[in-house]
Amino acid sequence: MLRRLMALLAMLVLCTALPVRAAAQQQCAQPRNLCADPQMCFMTQKAQDDWADAHNCTFITMQMLEAADPDGSSATHEAVLGYLNKFAREYAVNTPARMAHFLSQIGHESGFQATTESLSYSAKRMHQIFGCKGGPKNYSAAQDDCTKGRLRDKLWTQQSDYEHNAENLGNYVYANRNGNGDEASGDGYKYRGRGLIQLTGRTNYQGFQDRHNALNPDDQQSFIDHPELVADNTEYAVESAFYFWDAHGINATADTGTVKDVTEAVNGGTNGYDDRKKRYNAVACLLGATQET
Repeated sequence: MLRRLMALLAMLVLCTALPVRAAAQQQCAQPRNLCADPQMCFMTQKAQDDWADAHNCTFITMQMLEAADPDGSSATHEAVLGYLNKFAREYAVNTPARMAHFLSQIGHESGFQATTESLSYSAKRMHQIFGCKGGPKNYSAAQDDCTKGRLRDKLWTQQSDYEHNAENLGNYVYANRNGNGDEASGDGYKYRGRGLIQLTGRTNYQGFQDRHNALNPDDQQSFIDHPELVADNTEYAVESAFYFWDAHGINATADTGTVKDVTEAVNGGTNGYDDRKKRYNAVACLLGATQET
């Protein structure tokens, strides 16, 4: 009995000492461009996949949205999926690189949610985001001041007017930019960031209105008079992101550039670069686009 027990113990030690096999490295897809409009509805996911395989193309899929936005909800992703495919075709976001860059940037910017910029910040936070020449990197939390000079001095000298006051802050920091009028015009807050890519500024809202109305003669809208539509209507929220992408020539950047290049085109800087690259690589693998190290 004792001999049998010792033998069993020896086997247990041997098994637990065996090296654990590493998980197989994910096999990335072969590159495929976006499918043209199939002019039909698919009853099942398999039917859609089979159609795409037969035509050697791909649709934007839930799996891609999960890769671009791993913390997002299925309900959020399902709400935008059809519109993403529709407008990706209309705005030629149709190659593996273009789709991977677009989806990963949107995943970072909004998590595919039709959001509105809140602009309600504490004093220190508004100083950091909007107060300093050269941007947030030149803000010292210890000193609650800028290391290379203030860009908007009133955030300190009239702090109580802007702290946790979204309307006042928006009108101040976005005044005389992107087609907005001065602080008193109210344009800054009215045309604050909305939609999947945070469309901002009167010029961008006007451009989106012009493009949408040119493409949709039966659905004429005034985003200048009703900018809230860009956040309240899911279709417009998605379309506005593609408009911004196209108007700023980001397809061309995505064709030959890096995540850093695309991030600068979208963000005006490199905020969140590491996260954007992580999301990009996850989507790029599914689309067969070149990943970055």
